[in-house]
Amino acid sequence: MSYLLAIETSTKVASVALAGTVTGVTTGIATGVSILAEFTTDIRKTHSQRLLPMVDRVLAEAGLRPADLGAVACTTGPGSFTGLRLGLATVKGLAFALKIPAFGVPTLDALANNLGILEPEAPPLAAELVCPVLDARKGQVYAAVYVQMPEPGAPSTGAPAQNGIIRRGPWALSPEELVEKLLEFSPMDSSDIAGDIIGPHRRPGKELMLLGDGTSPPAGAWPLIEKAFGSRVRLAPPWLRYPRAASVAALAARQWSAAVSRVAAVSGATAASGAESGATGAGLAGDLDELQPVYLRPSEAEVMLAKKRELVP
Repeated sequence: MSYLLAIETSTKVASVALAGTVTGVTTGIATGVSILAEFTTDIRKTHSQRLLPMVDRVLAEAGLRPADLGAVACTTGPGSFTGLRLGLATVKGLAFALKIPAFGVPTLDALANNLGILEPEAPPLAAELVCPVLDARKGQVYAAVYVQMPEPGAPSTGAPAQNGIIRRGPWALSPEELVEKLLEFSPMDSSDIAGDIIGPHRRPGKELMLLGDGTSPPAGAWPLIEKAFGSRVRLAPPWLRYPRAASVAALAARQWSAAVSRVAAVSGATAASGAESGATGAGLAGDLDELQPVYLRPSEAEVMLAKKRELVP
């Protein structure tokens, strides 16, 4: 069994998980993943105070050492700038020291996958629209919408995710702008607004499932969305509403498996051609240089620097 350590620090919740991946005997490619340990906290301590002790704890619970790890992963954003930098620095430091690949998972993908929607052979969506919402402060939220991929031949836009799901976003926008964006995915007939009884000629609006701290004060997107969608919107259960490292580990394990497959294919092709094969690493999917944060907007330091430059004659 190979082991992957996953870290989530992009919100006020800190989460660390240890996953074991079962690999094929002949291919060396992961065929399954199990969560061996997970530690999640939402307490009044900074991530810098609790992250490394949490890493030590999950490893100790499994009777493992850092040297036993085969890969590491973290969320890449959007989210707290400081939290993202800390998670990325920790993962890159471990990867560099242990000479193992590091993988990044979009925060909103990990949050949406708490519902299992990006897992292979997952059941149908719990709602026609799944929208993770994170508090971005400054009167904004980070959000994305996950919808079922349309039938073949039907027009679609958005980034393919997993399991026949398309992601639209991510965006940094106000709660009011988010409501407008969501209504684009779930248009209502004029009779909906009038409150008429549903008839055969009607096209009912789509159901919406929300996750994330952007639905709670002070971000406050929930009242606006509830007013717009009424009974068609609901919140995920509390234990699924915030990012979890177990979800990060599940998505990163598939990246790891794909990277191993590519390396094996390249090595096989090189050997077949009779050329010498060098160290290929894990490819772009595991390279440290490719692991970068996704902020969606300038940091406060960048905003202040831009203002100072405007004042300089």
